[in-house]
Amino acid sequence: MHRIRSVLTYVCVACLLPTLAQAASDPTVEEQLLLTINNLWMVLATVLVFAMHLGFSALEAGLTQAKNTVNVLFKNLCVVAIGLLTYAAVGFSLMYPGPDFAGGLLGFAGFGLHPPAEAETFAYA
Repeated sequence: MHRIRSVLTYVCVACLLPTLAQAASDPTVEEQLLLTINNLWMVLATVLVFAMHLGFSALEAGLTQAKNTVNVLFKNLCVVAIGLLTYAAVGFSLMYPGPDFAGGLLGFAGFGLHPPAEAETFAYA
């Protein structure tokens, strides 16, 4: 009985959450500052991830025979390239679904490299 009640509570909360969404208003100075700080943090995190890939490449190149070094480095380059292409094709749409999302579960507004029409608002900056 307790499990059914907790599951029912989660389902009700999940159904009521979309009703709490409000239209975006003009950003204040504090919101713009927060947006700038968030974007700087994302850039820093991206740089750290790419540095991590360089470190893994150096580690793997050092642990393999000299004749296999080029293959290992190319494999690591492909991992980064495939990750970037996958994010461009699917990841952005799932992170920022916009109003055109399937039942609130998957977002495909702007699938691929076509950004949604709402992408020029403050919410997508």
